[in-house]
Amino acid sequence: MNKKKSLKVAGIIAVVIIVLAAGFGGWYFMAGSNAYQDVFYPGTTLNKMDIGGLTVDQAREKLEDSVKDYSLTISFKNAQCRISGQDIQMACNDKADIQALKDQQNKVRYNKTDKDALALTVKDLFTYDSEALTNQLKQCDALDEEKMVEPENAVLVYDEEKNSFSLRNGEQGTKMIFSEVLAAAEEALEENLSELDAADAGLYQTAALTEESPKAADVLKEADDYLKLHLEYTFSKDGKDKKEIIDSKLVSEWLYVDDNGDVQVDHDQIQAWVNDMADEYNSDKVSMQFTTTSGSEISLKVPVGGEAIDTSALFKDVVKCLEDKVSGDRKVPHTEKASGISQNFGGNYVEVNLTDQKLYLYKKGELIMSSNIVSGSVSKSHMTPTGVYQVYSMEKNTVLRGADYASPVSFWMPFNGGVGFHDATWRSSFGGTIYQYNGSHGCINMPYDKAKTLYENINTGYYVVVYGGVTYVPGQTTDRGSSSGSSSSGHKKNDRDDRKDDTKKETKKESDKETKKETKETEKHTETKKPETTAPETKKPETSAPETSQTETKAPETSAPDTKAPETNPPETSAPEPQPEPEAPEEGLVDAQSVSGI
Repeated sequence: MNKKKSLKVAGIIAVVIIVLAAGFGGWYFMAGSNAYQDVFYPGTTLNKMDIGGLTVDQAREKLEDSVKDYSLTISFKNAQCRISGQDIQMACNDKADIQALKDQQNKVRYNKTDKDALALTVKDLFTYDSEALTNQLKQCDALDEEKMVEPENAVLVYDEEKNSFSLRNGEQGTKMIFSEVLAAAEEALEENLSELDAADAGLYQTAALTEESPKAADVLKEADDYLKLHLEYTFSKDGKDKKEIIDSKLVSEWLYVDDNGDVQVDHDQIQAWVNDMADEYNSDKVSMQFTTTSGSEISLKVPVGGEAIDTSALFKDVVKCLEDKVSGDRKVPHTEKASGISQNFGGNYVEVNLTDQKLYLYKKGELIMSSNIVSGSVSKSHMTPTGVYQVYSMEKNTVLRGADYASPVSFWMPFNGGVGFHDATWRSSFGGTIYQYNGSHGCINMPYDKAKTLYENINTGYYVVVYGGVTYVPGQTTDRGSSSGSSSSGHKKNDRDDRKDDTKKETKKESDKETKKETKETEKHTETKKPETTAPETKKPETSAPETSQTETKAPETSAPDTKAPETNPPETSAPEPQPEPEAPEEGLVDAQSVSGI
């Protein structure tokens, strides 16, 4: 019995000795035994290439062999780009000290499972022609900036039954930053990778807002909060009152997601609603004869004090209610008394001829300045409203925002809700027929220096007379607003694209004629009184010389411009040559509230 027990103990001791010996042997191997003194430990990688069991020379030879037929294939969403090692003169870097890596490995105790310790890296392990790599990438169609598609933010989708919003993802796009792709390619070369997937590497620019964004819940909550608003405005016409209600359904059409992924109110849509109210309920106006710069006499409808809607005040009231989330009954603002307005407003006014795309500034009956302009786009039904208005605000260095634009301006002079005068430095020419197919959202776009002169010579309350212009062109769209709250913000065309179109359509010949005509016109009228004679108003040809004196015959009285003009041909492809780029404003920009009609 004792003999068996001693044998059992002896067996256990033998097993322990064997285990200890094995453990010691494993440690001896990993610490650098004679058998592995000159080779890399099994499982060792160099820049992700397996060099386990290889000597330093063998490892270098393997690296050099890998370069001979090396190529990197970059996979994009819509294309692939293959970069050959030979095309970029790729080679193994002779200065890479691989022996030092092995010497260091021999000094350190490693654990077999410690993969991180076996993963060796060397910076600049390979050499290549950086300029050649850049040129190779530039030849990839996927990296052609003109062909890239910007990622679109998720759009608000309104459910009328639930009276709530949801989000729908927009186009993911193919926008990439070249420098980021170049850096990813360089990293792939260093690691001797044969493939690089642009999407997996996170090289595509992402939208600021998606259904999966962390801020999605907050965006939906804010949008739904707007739906709680309920405004009632009581309008009067022909002695009868009628309520116009701004409810959740209407508000849903006024909301959109901006470039930053935030909820905004589309002021273009509010302006359209205000204009509709004015058209519907403004019936009592006084006719006043107005002598235009061309010498003709037209009949203007001047609002009667207390009976005509103050569109600027109504616009601001609706915007303020939305911003402050205020509901309830609202008072409709009306204009002050129109009595006391003399003919041609005492000689102090801004005249805007939409037909000729001209602006004239008068002070005390003298022409101070004239300018070519670009008014609201007819093809997109953003026509600048005609009528008599007054400037109600003067601002400098602000940002005009809408559903599809955010434009910094140096001078902003609104006169009809969100419609006003401002500099448009993104345009290279003004005047002619640009406005018919490539006009603004309703504002009067001006050259920087002209807008500056206007700003320095008028004040709040200054009268503005807008008349003329065509109201229809072939191919015209009927959508007055710039966005439809339920889902249209995903279909916006970037305002920068419109500005590129402006430049493409304009040539030198027309610009020289317009500039000379404008200069001579101003010189002719400066220091002179307003012409007393009247003559039939005629449209001056775009290429005509400066205006000569008008005939003495008096034209019959004409009514305000028709609401619809006869069909015209699309604008000519030639337009005035780009004027010199205006100087940048000296003061810093202050982001202002959204406005319509830029």
